[in-house]
Amino acid sequence: MTSRIPAIRTRLIARIVRAAGGIEAPAAVNVPDYLSAFYRLLAEEDLAGRDSAWFARVALEHARFAAVKPRDRALVRLFNPPPASGLPSPHTLVQVATADMPFLVDSLLMVFSRAGIGVHLIVHPILKVVRDRNGRLRQVPAAAPAQAAAQDESWQFLEIDRQADAALAPLEELLSIALADVHAAVTDLPAMLTRARAAAPALPGDSAETREARALVDWMVADRFIFLGYRHYRLRAGHGHDTLLPDVPSGLGILRRRPNHPKPGAVRLTAEMRRIARSGTAVLVTKAGSVSTVHRADYLDHVGVKTFDARGRVTGEHRFLGLWTSSAYHAPPLEIPLLRHKVQQVLQNFGLPPGSHDAKSVTRVLNDFPRDELFQSTAAELTHVVRGVVN
Repeated sequence: MTSRIPAIRTRLIARIVRAAGGIEAPAAVNVPDYLSAFYRLLAEEDLAGRDSAWFARVALEHARFAAVKPRDRALVRLFNPPPASGLPSPHTLVQVATADMPFLVDSLLMVFSRAGIGVHLIVHPILKVVRDRNGRLRQVPAAAPAQAAAQDESWQFLEIDRQADAALAPLEELLSIALADVHAAVTDLPAMLTRARAAAPALPGDSAETREARALVDWMVADRFIFLGYRHYRLRAGHGHDTLLPDVPSGLGILRRRPNHPKPGAVRLTAEMRRIARSGTAVLVTKAGSVSTVHRADYLDHVGVKTFDARGRVTGEHRFLGLWTSSAYHAPPLEIPLLRHKVQQVLQNFGLPPGSHDAKSVTRVLNDFPRDELFQSTAAELTHVVRGVVN
């Protein structure tokens, strides 16, 4: 367990194991292996900065906290340790136990960042654990013969700025919401990919724009988009305004229908929104009005793949919410479906000889342009802005 970590860290962890000798441990815990796994990735500077017995108590208390965890549920606890607890700290302590999955650490740290709360220490091991059918902890870390029954769990311990007792429950709720969003997005990812792969071929016709729209969805699915939510909407035309009606049961990821949450309402479309919804543009790429609770604290990206009837009229939208990946942001615009035709149009608007100094300057500006702006701007708007930059 410790053969691939620095020797000084191995010695510090061994000191924590020795300090645990006089501390009562839960029966399910193999103390030496557990403490080695719990602190294996913590930096030497952090391990050397505290009393070894404190580290031992923190980890063993975490095992008691995670003693019973129902399947598909995350455990979250925030508390200010009383002096007699054996966990003296000037900070508020946070304990989390959940199934291991992507985005957990980033999503939890985002909660504290948005609240302006500093994080002083974070320990986040991934442990192989064995539980019975009722979620009771039977073994941690799982011994070799029990590997088949073991599950990977993320156990996270944090020290954050001291919070008033009255602030603990609301903050705990925010952490629980973030964990639920992560779980929903990760669990429903295969279903969201299936919806995306089915939406593109269903687009009618074989125009250049339709082919580009299909290519964009295929490009997204190839690890260029972090799918976080999906829902189908039906477009109902009206006098003076249209309405997007949510198909609530279709929701996936962060757009799932959840108990104790308000039912999503219809979206009223007027003026420009109505025109865009009715237009024959097959795919809409824009920004949503809410900030992601998963992975990155950016405004969510909204990709709408429209649906059409037999007469070519828009009937609704497959709405995908998520975040473009770093590979999408760094891809040259001339390699991105939909954008490549727009960029070619901008280059044609300048009428510059290919390979000329000015043509290269225009191309360089377009390559450096924020991808979100490229998606949301028209070729005419981009031509105006790029001309100003080049001049």
